[in-house]
Amino acid sequence: IRPQIGSAYVEDEEAATYRMVFQAMGFTANSGREGMGNHWYQCPEGHIYVIGDCGGAMEQSRCPECGAHIGGARHQVTSGNAVASQFLEIAQNRRPADAGAARADQ
Repeated sequence: IRPQIGSAYVEDEEAATYRMVFQAMGFTANSGREGMGNHWYQCPEGHIYVIGDCGGAMEQSRCPECGAHIGGARHQVTSGNAVASQFLEIAQNRRPADAGAARADQ
C-alpha cells in the first residue's frame, strides 16, 4: 500500500522527491507542524505548494500544474486549499494517516 495525497497515490520515487524538496529548503524531520508545517499547502487538485515568510496566505495566485486558485488573504487560504498534512508525513518519513487504507483496485 502506497502513501496517498488527495486521490493520487504517491509512488516511492515521488515520496523520495518530497523528502529531498523538504530537506533542500532547510527543513528537518523535527520542523514539521510545530516549525514549518503550516507553510505547506495543497490546491483543490492535490498539488503541493509552499508559502514563505510566516506561512500565512497573503496573496492569491494560480497553481502552475492545474490553474486552480492558490494562496489567499489575511492568513486564510482560498476555499479548497488545505495544509498538506500527508505531504509532511511523507517528507518526514512518518506514516500518513490513511496509509493503511486499501486501494479500490487492489
